[in-house]
Amino acid sequence: MEKKNYNALDLCKFFMMIVVISVHTGADYGCTNAVVGRAYSVLTDLAVQSFFLISGFLLGIRLKEPFSAPENQAVLRRYLKKTLKMYLVWMLIYSPLAIIHYIRHSTKVFKAVVLYLRGLLLMGEQYNSFQLWYLLSTIYALCLVLLLARRGASLKQVVFVGSLLLIPSIFLYWITGRRDSFTGTLGTIARILYLALGSGRLLLGAFYLPMGMLLAKRQIPRPVSGVLLIVGAALMAALPGTNMKIYFQAIAAVGLVSLLAGVSLPDSAVYPALRKMSIVGYLIHMYVYTIFYWLVYGQRTDGLVPFGATTAITLLIAGMYTFLSRKKPK
Repeated sequence: MEKKNYNALDLCKFFMMIVVISVHTGADYGCTNAVVGRAYSVLTDLAVQSFFLISGFLLGIRLKEPFSAPENQAVLRRYLKKTLKMYLVWMLIYSPLAIIHYIRHSTKVFKAVVLYLRGLLLMGEQYNSFQLWYLLSTIYALCLVLLLARRGASLKQVVFVGSLLLIPSIFLYWITGRRDSFTGTLGTIARILYLALGSGRLLLGAFYLPMGMLLAKRQIPRPVSGVLLIVGAALMAALPGTNMKIYFQAIAAVGLVSLLAGVSLPDSAVYPALRKMSIVGYLIHMYVYTIFYWLVYGQRTDGLVPFGATTAITLLIAGMYTFLSRKKPK
């Protein structure tokens, strides 16, 4: 793919960050319009998937051929270390909320430690830090990608392995989502898996991240990208309850990111700022939301007002951070 700007991807990531905030603050609370609800569901189901693909894409444009080259492995290792550091730092930042939650619920110390370690290693979240699972999934995905690269795998082979991992992901979503309807041994297994993993979401990064890298190397024709987006979104809207929705999400998200990667917007300092703001906003918004509803409502409250307030404050903080951390010209 020829070198050009990918400002449309920065814009998309920023928009999807706001969509993630809307999910976590329950912006659709009280919505009774079935059409609006279904369209909103499709949009929210593409948010984190787009994050994965765009991150993989921007990483992929830095990689050379062949994929298993030592230089590429060095790039992947640096990205892994950066992501791991970010994950641990933000886990630490959100730890006070988890500690307060344990104290409020009189959780015994041993149980609290076990729950914290489960969240750290197996779920990618603590109390009100749901969004951090994206980082943990990225870490595990990068470990897999590096392992395969060291064994001489091509990028297509890595994507193929990642696509196979969507199968156990679907299974985990299915069995944990129906844990209360199973009895006997299956019910016990379902509850154990739910307590240990929550769902199958951590496996998603193993597909989306390398798929984003592949999109950076193999451009999908624009008409095909449009068809993928439309067909995937239509299937998501028509069959929202099916376990196959994960595949529909993948089809639509790949179409969306591939389509936007082919859009060239005029260069501006706005887009790098939006890229940084999307990352900061994604990471801090649950802290903002938690403090907001504690101060205003005294308990967790969803709706358009919490969404609007959380979004405004988050963007203000992210914007200030981006402005203050900008590189000054020499």
